[in-house]
Amino acid sequence: MTTAQRIGAVLLTNASDLDLTAGTWAIHPQDGTKTKTVHIIALPPLAREQWRRALDLSGAAGDQPVFPADRGRHSKAGTVRQDSAANAMIRLRTAIPTLGEVTLHDFRRTARSRIAGEVPRESAERWLGHVIGSKVERTYDTDQHLREKREAAEAWEAYLKSIGITC
Repeated sequence: MTTAQRIGAVLLTNASDLDLTAGTWAIHPQDGTKTKTVHIIALPPLAREQWRRALDLSGAAGDQPVFPADRGRHSKAGTVRQDSAANAMIRLRTAIPTLGEVTLHDFRRTARSRIAGEVPRESAERWLGHVIGSKVERTYDTDQHLREKREAAEAWEAYLKSIGITC
C-alpha cells in the first residue's frame, strides 16, 4: 500500500531488488512491469521501514524472495501467488464488511487519485510505472526520472501519514 505498485511486482521482489540505504526498489520486466523495462521506485521513509520489516521477517538476502511461499501453491518463482493475496483480501472483506468490495488494486487507484493535485501528471504516471510519451520519445528518454517518482512517493506518504498510517 505504501508504494502503490502492482501486487504481482511486490510478491516477486527479491532482497537484491531493494537498496534501502539509497531508498530504491528495482522492479524487473519479468516481475511485473508492463513497460518491458526496469522500473526504479523511490522509497520514502515509511516504505523503507515496511520493506525493512518484510526482509527481517523473511530473512531474505541476495536473490531470495522477500515473500517466499512456505507451503501450498506458489508461483513459478517460489513466491506467494497473486491470487493468494487476492484471496486474503476477500477474507479481510468478509471479516470487516464495512470495507465493501475494495480490492488490492483499489489502493493503487486511490494513491493515484490522492496525489493528483500534488505532483505533475507525468510524475504520478511514472511512479506507477505507466508508459509516458510515444515509442520514439521512450527510445530517446531512458532516464528513470527518480526525482519525479520520489516526489510522487513522498506525496502519497504524506497523505498516508495525514490519515494516521504509520509503521
